[in-house]
Amino acid sequence: MPDGWSGEWLVQHDDPSDLELPAAIVRDQRVRPGSARHGGPGVARTVALQRAGGRYVRNLDSDDVLPPNALADAIAVLESHPEIGWTTCRVLD
Repeated sequence: MPDGWSGEWLVQHDDPSDLELPAAIVRDQRVRPGSARHGGPGVARTVALQRAGGRYVRNLDSDDVLPPNALADAIAVLESHPEIGWTTCRVLD
């Protein structure tokens, strides 16, 4: 994240009976786990988006990994070019 920015990590699972996260992640105040009825990835993304409180959103699936500086680079572009509404980046899948 760029200096002066903070983030939240919404972990949304579409099976309320199967939301196990490592203890270190649960203790992190930036992590907000949630679950809802099974509805597939689209429903899980929509539910997470409704819970999001940030200015920008980056969606990742459970097997995706962002490369270093991906969020900082995207924020820099969005902040310096207000005419741009979204960005993409490589995701390590």
